[in-house]
Formats: sequence, C-alpha cells, structure tokens
Amino acid sequence: HPENAVSISNQTESQATSQPVATTAPRVQIARLDAALESIALEIRQRQTNSARTKLDNYRLEHPESPQATFLLGLTYHRDQKYGQALPYYDEATRLDPTYEIVQHFKGWALYYLGQLDESRECFERFLELHPDDYDSWFALGLIDLDEDEIDKAQQHFNESLRLLAALGKNADAKAISKAHTRLSEVYERRDNLEEAAHQLTMAMQLYPDHYEAAYKLSRILVKLGRTEDAKRAYDQYIIARERVRPGMSSPE
Repeated sequence: HPENAVSISNQTESQATSQPVATTAPRVQIARLDAALESIALEIRQRQTNSARTKLDNYRLEHPESPQATFLLGLTYHRDQKYGQALPYYDEATRLDPTYEIVQHFKGWALYYLGQLDESRECFERFLELHPDDYDSWFALGLIDLDEDEIDKAQQHFNESLRLLAALGKNADAKAISKAHTRLSEVYERRDNLEEAAHQLTMAMQLYPDHYEAAYKLSRILVKLGRTEDAKRAYDQYIIARERVRPGMSSPE
C-alpha cells in the first residue's frame, strides 16, 4: 500500500461526524483464525515470512483443507511483495471455502499491484458488499479510479474512506487518514485547484508527520503556487520525515 500495510487487523488506517458511528469489524475476526494461526499471522505482520511459511506448511499437513492457513500462506508472499505467487493461494482458499470473504480484500490489493485493475475492483466491491464499513477497501477503489482518471469517482471513494475513519473516533488510524487526504489532493491537483490540493496535503502532514510523501508533494504544489518560502519549509519537513522513517533513502529529484 503500499498503500496498504499488510495486516489482518483494522486497527490502522479524528473527529466525530454527524453520520451514524460505523462498527468496523476487525479483520482478524473476519479471518476467523485459531490461536495457532493468529501467532503465525503476527509473524507475517513482523515480516518473518520464511518462518511463517515453514509453520504454515506444517500446519497444512495436519489441516490440508484449512482455508485460513492457505490464505495466510498467500499472505506471506503478499508481505514479500510477490503478488503473483500469492494469488494461487488466495484462489485455493476461496475454493476451500467460498464464504471466506477476507481473501477478496487481499486478493484485490495483489491484483492492484499487478496492474489488473478491473479484477482488483471486482474483489474490493465483492468484499464491500459484505463489509461496507471497510475504509481501506473504499480507499483502494479510489486508487483504482485515479489510475483510470475517474477523478469524480475517486473523490467519492476517498471521502467515503475518510467518513468511515472519522466515525471510528479515537480508534481511527492517523496514517490511514493522512493517506486518504494525500490521494484526495491528487484529485484537486488534476482539477487545477492547487490551493485545495495544498490544504489536503497540509492536513495529511499535520495528522501524520512521518508521511514524507505528503510533505514532498506539498512542497511541489507550493512551488507551483509561487509560495517559495512555504515550499522550502515543506521540503525541509520531507527531508526530516524521510530520514526518520527511511534513513539513507535518496530524494526523488
């Protein structure tokens, strides 16, 4: 995620709204993992994918028809950004249990990263039919819309993601909110509304100061607006945040 940090918890990605409060079911509940598999899922989140694969292979020897273990095996490759290798396991998990809907969310992301946008959209829409309050899937649809230059749809989907995040109140993930504002800025930039694009990016940085991508984009927008000093400050923020998060990473320029 990429955009999407691989996690089967919704304890990620504010203020209250006038909308009814969403009751977002944690993905760990949707995944229906037993204790043994939950400990392996934790290893996957911690990027200990080789160890997780070994344990999953052993688990599947005793439970060959387990859709959960098969899904997690795919998730180990997903975590390693080997999306093509993840897909067969996602499909196998669905074959083993067509009602195991968590697979659709992660299959959607894998297909997105492989550039298969139509198939990716279908997966996210299928997942949202059952879990309409999943903000990350709405965010994903917005990304697909941006890639297809459907900016009105993108705006609707990013705003829906933000609405659901706001409904979570203190439990909302600041990083996810920041990402949504950052992508929403691209909608306004494509409409040549640079002031609103800058506003969205400013909010993104205020909510999550480690979001160096937002700081870099803000500096670029401010240059276009002729706000040279503000642009320099934003670029300095970018350098500081990037070094904090990814020391030694080179600038995109």
